[in-house]
Amino acid sequence: MNSFRLFGFKRKSEVLALLKFFCVTAINYFFTFAEQHLQRLKDRKQINQYKIVQGRLKIWRAFTQQDPLPLTTITVPYLERFEAHLKQQRNASQRTVMNYFILIRTIYNRAINQGYIDRQYYAFGKGKIQIKLPESEKVGLNKAEVKQLERIDNLTPAQDHARRVWLLSFYLAGVRVGTYSRSGGSTSETVVCTTV
Repeated sequence: MNSFRLFGFKRKSEVLALLKFFCVTAINYFFTFAEQHLQRLKDRKQINQYKIVQGRLKIWRAFTQQDPLPLTTITVPYLERFEAHLKQQRNASQRTVMNYFILIRTIYNRAINQGYIDRQYYAFGKGKIQIKLPESEKVGLNKAEVKQLERIDNLTPAQDHARRVWLLSFYLAGVRVGTYSRSGGSTSETVVCTTV
């Protein structure tokens, strides 16, 4: 083995690693792994998550203006430009930016785990892009405010419907209004509110 190294030969594993990095094949592209991620969500019937990821990827693709997008293109400066773009052009919050970074990191990790890119090119972690989720602000109503909401009059039909759906979610211990609405139970005939 040492004679091979003396004459400039490399081990097979080193050659394969170099080929994976320098060879441009469909599998070395970010959006190839993004499609795998989308398919996995679809296979698991995670339709809401699928739609969210699909929308984020559309915005990421528009920003990159590169399809195919080589995995090695995704660097710290590149992601910092994307963050600035989201904040300036799309008026995105820090939480939204972190959601995009989580998605990009997830897809990049898929490529690393499948052996198509080396971790040394990873743009996330200590000294690089760190994902820090800001504290979300929770606003709650006290008992008197809920009672007041129950008794409010003179609302438009749309406002009354929204009030009833919110109260139902409250009574059901926090079922998300969006989940309830998508389940088909949000028609005004089915929303029945009682008092606390």
